[in-house]
Amino acid sequence: MEEAGYNIAEIASLYSQLAGVLSGFAFTGLLLLLTARLSPAGSSTHETTPLVPPTRFLIVSFVGLLISSLTYAALAGDVPKSRRLASLELVAGLGFAASGLLLFYAIALTFDSLSIASERVNFALDSVGSFIRLILATILTPLMFFFLYLGIQDYNIATQRKAIGALDITAWALILLQIIIGTTVYLRLSGKKSLTGKKREKSLRMAASFALSLIIGVGIWFASLAALLYDATMTGPLFVPYLVLFVSFLSANSFVYHLARTRPAPNDRVNRELIEETEWPYGGRSYF
Repeated sequence: MEEAGYNIAEIASLYSQLAGVLSGFAFTGLLLLLTARLSPAGSSTHETTPLVPPTRFLIVSFVGLLISSLTYAALAGDVPKSRRLASLELVAGLGFAASGLLLFYAIALTFDSLSIASERVNFALDSVGSFIRLILATILTPLMFFFLYLGIQDYNIATQRKAIGALDITAWALILLQIIIGTTVYLRLSGKKSLTGKKREKSLRMAASFALSLIIGVGIWFASLAALLYDATMTGPLFVPYLVLFVSFLSANSFVYHLARTRPAPNDRVNRELIEETEWPYGGRSYF
């Protein structure tokens, strides 16, 4: 790692700071949405209930970015020549990439919610939300995959593997497949009818639950792997990078499919009423 001129511990400290800054943005967004919910001007249920989905995803993103900040801080505190950093970096990168995408998705959902809450069709808000979804599906999601590939290169250096081996070929094959499948699926489904009403709300709720489970699972995976690799000269098992790649591939394509299926339908304002029907197990309405 040292010969390559790349210090994982040093760059991890920068990632930790970036994750902390992004978590601050997520927290600020949460405060703004809660202010809109609690302010007298926003006391109308019809105006505030569509803000539930972006609030939910902001919470998940905030938790994920906090965990990412902690994981990268742990990497930054390790010795620079530690071989275990290569494996831990991959796991930490998976959680950071997912949390970052969720933050942008929450922005898209905010525009969707504002459009749904409006009494008239607002084509400007609709176009902005659709534009963010398009960027997420075709640019940011593949970009996060490339981000994870940087960790693959560090793993190859740490394990002194060939510059181009089976791991690199697998990584590039999955990246190209994700770009082709993701772009094709999103463009094809964008021309079809999207989910509305209870089905859309259920899909958003399940996606948030899955994302939270993934982020917490990655955090547990990172902690467990760090505990197993107690010696700085140890390198994580070979299945770690492969597992990170396949989990990223499946999650990325599922996310793109979800983006296309949950975009607000034109002239549809039914979603606003369905969140009001969601019951909290302890009585009253659920706003999360």
